[in-house]
Amino acid sequence: DGWSDRNDVTEEYEKEALGGISIRIHSTYDHSFDPYYFSLKPHNNSRNPWFREFWEYRFNCSLPNGSGKYNKTCSGNEDLRERYKQDTKMSFVKKAIYTMAYGLHDMQKAKCNNSGLCPEMLPLNGSLFLQYLLNVSFVWENETVKFDENGDPPGRYDIMNFQFIPENNSYDYKHVGSWDSGILDIFQSFRWNPMHIPNGLTIPESVCSKPCEKGKKKSIQTESVKCCWVCVACKENEFLEDEFTCKDCELGWWPNENLTGLSVY
Repeated sequence: DGWSDRNDVTEEYEKEALGGISIRIHSTYDHSFDPYYFSLKPHNNSRNPWFREFWEYRFNCSLPNGSGKYNKTCSGNEDLRERYKQDTKMSFVKKAIYTMAYGLHDMQKAKCNNSGLCPEMLPLNGSLFLQYLLNVSFVWENETVKFDENGDPPGRYDIMNFQFIPENNSYDYKHVGSWDSGILDIFQSFRWNPMHIPNGLTIPESVCSKPCEKGKKKSIQTESVKCCWVCVACKENEFLEDEFTCKDCELGWWPNENLTGLSVY
């Protein structure tokens, strides 16, 4: 899921990736982040020691008194909206911060009776704090944030389909379905690669390896992936003892017509 919607992964291989399915961890778009991010400039974000370096890299230019790495000079008023695409995991960062804040708030309220920090919280008991974190529950962007006994949130995934977009002659990932706590919802048609599926709508065959032909055994290449194999033909003096084994015929015997047993030579 780490590259489920990354265009840099499919760049220059769009035709090969066309019709592919990927699974993305569901993440709500953080609308409040964009205005803040777009407002940042080198002159108003000096508290971030890496921002000037980021700015130069982002716009391929050098700021006054900067690195001098780039030939073009930055004005400092370049627009962060240019080629902007919010990271799909942005909301996870916010949820993590809110979870920490709610956990600390609940712990402080229980231990200090809303009176600020008290001796019961100094120093902070990490094991106790973990219990408060596991019990945190709040609503963020119409989504309930909570955790099970292992600290895992409810499983939510987006199903993506890599498609050709005729309107602008480009390729992109389209959100076609979701999986939320065991419930599958497909709300848009998949589009497959027309090289393999002419009408682009028929569900393609999904298989790692097809059954072996007569007289061939399955050769597993990786023990951890037993559903994938290559088919290897038995020798002339061998028969197929089982689907994975070619066995030598005993002296005076020959493989039968089906190559599954022995016949007298």
